[in-house]
Amino acid sequence: LDAGMDDYVSKPIRQQELYRAIGAVAKSEPRSVAANQSTGPEPGEAPPAQDVDAAGPLNLDLILEAMDHDRDILITVIEAFIEESPRLLQQMDQALQQQDHALLRRAAHTLKGNYMILRQPRLHTLSGEVEGLAREKRLDDARSPVGKLHKETAAIMEQLKEYLESD
Repeated sequence: LDAGMDDYVSKPIRQQELYRAIGAVAKSEPRSVAANQSTGPEPGEAPPAQDVDAAGPLNLDLILEAMDHDRDILITVIEAFIEESPRLLQQMDQALQQQDHALLRRAAHTLKGNYMILRQPRLHTLSGEVEGLAREKRLDDARSPVGKLHKETAAIMEQLKEYLESD
């Protein structure tokens, strides 16, 4: 902070935003950014409409675009989601059963981040709702949204598995 590094880049990391943040600290932007200023919204700007309205079927092209069209990263993200999501949902169930609001909050927060990466704002919001209910220690109120997350996550995982099989 003393050196002036008081910016941040939120997930999912976009190369353009990362270079902008680094360039701001270095007082000059890298040439690759300066040459291509229109590759995405600046932090604080509204994302394109398609970015916001992605609830429902996965838009893998949009997700791939956010990963600078790096298919290897996309595959890694998909595999991590398929591996991690059932564990997170199991932790949520365990947290509800054991009345463990801290575990529920952590699991919901992680799932929320995963849905942000997958451009699923409705599910990102639903996970955030569970996180908020856990923070407020309203675990009984979290049961219904956790049930919805189970159902929706299963549907997303099927789409992701189909993608991996077809790729």
